[in-house]
Amino acid sequence: MAESDLDDLIEAAITKNVLAGDKANKQGDFQLAEQLYSHAIHLAEIKFGAKAAAVGYLLAILADLYELQNRKEDAVALHARVKEILNDYVKVPDR
Repeated sequence: MAESDLDDLIEAAITKNVLAGDKANKQGDFQLAEQLYSHAIHLAEIKFGAKAAAVGYLLAILADLYELQNRKEDAVALHARVKEILNDYVKVPDR
């Protein structure tokens, strides 16, 4: 299998996990949504690197899920990672 084919498969898996996570979230299955989003994040870290903008975007999605569940500490930790990633692209002001 060519490397570009593997990259395409990983990107497709990321997309499918996010879409399935969105569906689970809308259906109120937060545990499944968390698993799917976490898997998408893991794949994105492999494909793009841990500090890639795509990873930050996926972390923000998972943080939103945590906020929906009142898991504030978990959400704050993820938002800190998102801010760290975004600082590589733009200066994010402190709140």
